[in-house]
Amino acid sequence: MARAPITPPPATSRVMKAPPGAGVASILSPDAEVRKNPFWQFIDRMWRPGGGWALVSGMVYAFVAGPAIDKPMDPLTLGILLTLVIAMWGLKTAEKITGVA
Repeated sequence: MARAPITPPPATSRVMKAPPGAGVASILSPDAEVRKNPFWQFIDRMWRPGGGWALVSGMVYAFVAGPAIDKPMDPLTLGILLTLVIAMWGLKTAEKITGVA
């Protein structure tokens, strides 16, 4: 049984007449009012250092505190932690190379 080919909607359809920028409404533009808020600026600047310190704390537990109190970290969690540390290091390096950071 032969099927009719599917044709795209005409250029006058409602789908084609979306307002400009409608597809990226959830992304904040650099001049958005919320970006002028000091709390937002703090979060925007400090997410990577905060994540780095959380990962460093995990490494201290894995290699110093955990063995000292006889509660070592399981290998799966340690692998995830090491992967995240390497990813953060790679992100920082990529940003330094491209001139973002």
